[in-house]
Amino acid sequence: MLLKRLDVLCFFAIAGSTASAQLTVFSGSSIDEAAWRAAAGGDVPLETFEGFVGTPDTDPEGDPVSELPGLGVTLETDLAAVFPGVYTDVHFAHSGTNQLSNFGAGAPAFSDYLVRPAPGRYIQAFGFWQCDPQGDQVVDAYAYNGFYLGSITAHVNDGGGRSFAGFISSHPVAFVSVRGDLGDGYNHIDDLQVVLGDICPVDLAVDNQLDFYDVQTYLSWFAAADPRADLTHDGVINFFDVQMYLRAFSEGCSW
Repeated sequence: MLLKRLDVLCFFAIAGSTASAQLTVFSGSSIDEAAWRAAAGGDVPLETFEGFVGTPDTDPEGDPVSELPGLGVTLETDLAAVFPGVYTDVHFAHSGTNQLSNFGAGAPAFSDYLVRPAPGRYIQAFGFWQCDPQGDQVVDAYAYNGFYLGSITAHVNDGGGRSFAGFISSHPVAFVSVRGDLGDGYNHIDDLQVVLGDICPVDLAVDNQLDFYDVQTYLSWFAAADPRADLTHDGVINFFDVQMYLRAFSEGCSW
């Protein structure tokens, strides 16, 4: 059965969280983290950053982090070949001593960075602990068409153990942006957790729905002789490619 696209946000409250049509948000203590992990599937991949080298104190030059294979994600900043890095601070790490920092590998203060899933995958759930005592950490989620899905906020690490934030998205997330415009601009998080899903090949709008928008996308490729429309991989874009797409579309996706 085809699902209709829902663009109108409707907010409501559920126990331990808030939700919209896109994001269900969890924020607070280890109790909220446990609720988020259970809702995200239970066995959520975790990166503590303890396997990296971090340099303490000011202007650290810890290991740059361009990818986290265990989580299936890559990281990037606005600067070519400059990545977030690892910062060591035993006083503010949520676990161990190391944290991921926007400045731990040579990036400037107040710099944002993006977390992207591997090709062919999307982010379903995202969670972390805020380590910075200077200000709240905001993370924004975006869809594959660039639509802003919402944000989560992890509160300042004041030692009270309430600096966790996580979301579960009903809409495939193309990337999350970790804002750098807080506190003194030297920001760090710990115990990053990400759950990924597989993009269905016929879900061309990448929204976990099969509808007119997917067919429209394919037909626009076909009309423009876009190589992506050559589903038979014979170098010719013709009726057989359309037939193949419509057959796959009718079979649906195994979400």
